[in-house]
Amino acid sequence: MKNILKGSLALLLVLGFQQTQAQMSRLNANLNYSISQPLGTLKDYANKTSFNGWNVSLMYSVTPEISVGLQGGFNDYYERIPRQVYHSGSSDVSAVQTHTLQLIPVQAAGIYTFGGVEPGIHPYAGLGVGIADVNYDKYWGEFSDSHNKVAFSVSPMAGVRIPFGQYSPLGLNVGVKYNFTPYSYNEIKNISNVEGNVGLTLNIR
Repeated sequence: MKNILKGSLALLLVLGFQQTQAQMSRLNANLNYSISQPLGTLKDYANKTSFNGWNVSLMYSVTPEISVGLQGGFNDYYERIPRQVYHSGSSDVSAVQTHTLQLIPVQAAGIYTFGGVEPGIHPYAGLGVGIADVNYDKYWGEFSDSHNKVAFSVSPMAGVRIPFGQYSPLGLNVGVKYNFTPYSYNEIKNISNVEGNVGLTLNIR
């Protein structure tokens, strides 16, 4: 009887340890460098690809395939237009224009991972929904036209996670994301862009 009790206790301890490990490994963190291509009227405002961006996420696995959490990021757009004459009503203005826009989204996200927790390469697809802080600044020489607004934001995404080893908690994340924010001011009528992301993914144990 004592041997049975000892064996049962040892089994419970092992199962409890494994369960604790499984629970702790349900957290996944991502840190990515982002390159963003403006689309639509945002491209008319600042048509250069942005190499100044990043995004992060922290996800919790509800099931081996489905995870939910939070994600945030930053994209910065800039374009300088050489001096020219602008017509405004009955007057003409000669100025160098500088266009800037910063987009800072914060979203709740859901991701489906193909292959779940099985070792190996894992493609994924997901959706982020939340808000974005939009900072618009157009400079006419030293004078600026500024506008700030917090607007709705939605971001479908897809990508792949590649572990550095079969059972390594650390890996490479490569993905693409489309962002849409219904923000309109002056020449911008809604903000849309496509961003490519590359960075690190970590299963927190």
